[in-house]
Amino acid sequence: MKSECIPTNANLQIPIVITIVCLSILSLAVRPPLLRKLIFATSLFLSYFWLWKTQSDNLVGDYSLGLWVATNVFCLNDFLGLCDDVQKAVVRKRKRATVTGGEDNGRLEDGKKEHSGEKEEIWTRPFSKRLQWAFELWTAKRGVGWEHEVPGLRAHPTSNSLAPSLRTPRPKTLLGFILAKIIELAKCGLLYFIGDVLMQMNPSFQTHGPLFTEQVWWLRPTVLGHVLAARGSINATYVVGSVLWVVGRLVLSGISGKGKEDIGDLLDEWPPLFGSFLEAWSVRNVWRRVWHQMMRRFLLIHGGFVADTLNAQSKSLRAFINLYTAFCVSASIHYLGDYAVLRDWTGGSMIFFMLQPVAITLEMVVLRIIRTTGMLVPRRMAKAFGYTWVLVWFTATLSMWVEPLVRAGFMEDGWHGPVVLWFAEKLRPEAAKWE
Repeated sequence: MKSECIPTNANLQIPIVITIVCLSILSLAVRPPLLRKLIFATSLFLSYFWLWKTQSDNLVGDYSLGLWVATNVFCLNDFLGLCDDVQKAVVRKRKRATVTGGEDNGRLEDGKKEHSGEKEEIWTRPFSKRLQWAFELWTAKRGVGWEHEVPGLRAHPTSNSLAPSLRTPRPKTLLGFILAKIIELAKCGLLYFIGDVLMQMNPSFQTHGPLFTEQVWWLRPTVLGHVLAARGSINATYVVGSVLWVVGRLVLSGISGKGKEDIGDLLDEWPPLFGSFLEAWSVRNVWRRVWHQMMRRFLLIHGGFVADTLNAQSKSLRAFINLYTAFCVSASIHYLGDYAVLRDWTGGSMIFFMLQPVAITLEMVVLRIIRTTGMLVPRRMAKAFGYTWVLVWFTATLSMWVEPLVRAGFMEDGWHGPVVLWFAEKLRPEAAKWE
């Protein structure tokens, strides 16, 4: 049984989140810088109140919303705290234009390119236009369609480095898009199912189960089921949202009588959220290509701010500062998510996320040694070693993050399908024979 938690201001949680959303968008839309700061300060206060003064009896809900609230704080600090004037500094890419006789730039297909052209002077537009601009900026977490778009994000649906035979062509029609998303949703369900079965097999995921470090060695990798289930659920939300957004935009454009939306532009706004597991042959790749990039902009902005504050001149030193600052910010966000559940600072997020740049630094040192000494390592052997290294690394470190949440009863608040529970019941006795 999970430990009892006493709800505190639980009825205020959703209203506060909705208010924070409205204030966040409004803060990006108004003109006077002082008014932006005032709205930002109000949003910060509400975020503090949500994280420290509210709690429900749903640990999964508290953790998810806590992460969102903390993430939004750093996102707004990027746009309003570290940016002189967000309406002048953040630029949207111009619409796609057909280039006659041009070559594909590696990101868009069918001879189309995106170009910056003349900057959109959004600060001169009416409030309604600025409000729409602010909404689109705030919801574009990976910068799709903006100058700060994650590099190579739309180069390919899954991965830039996959062989052509493994690539899936981008859908060009609404029907093709919906069918592709239905298939993707089925994959999300399968991934969640596999992850949940792995977690149910491992008694350490029970609230009063043994510590993860006390498990037999071959059972310890099942802790990665937490990552698989998380990826499946996050991606499923994204897939459903993409379909609703595209269909909704097409319906609204028809109702308003302003003409149909460009279907190609709409579909291009929703590149895959995650990269291919085939890219997970290094810890660096896991965080840069395999996992989502929704925090990338504000992580880099905060890293740049710290590097400037320390007056770092060397390119390598700035990269080093950026790396550790990015994971420090990410660790802080997830640590606040831990606090929303645990109501103390015993969470494992800070340790887990601050270990990640250490692993990446180690990879860089090893790679430097190999290049300096002129060692020739067969590509397949290098990748096989890389996959093994990543598996061992996350098996060893992920439990540090998960353990405190599990002991608080986090798993008992999650949804586990009857088929998952049936499979787990069948597999547990077989697994016990090998202990």
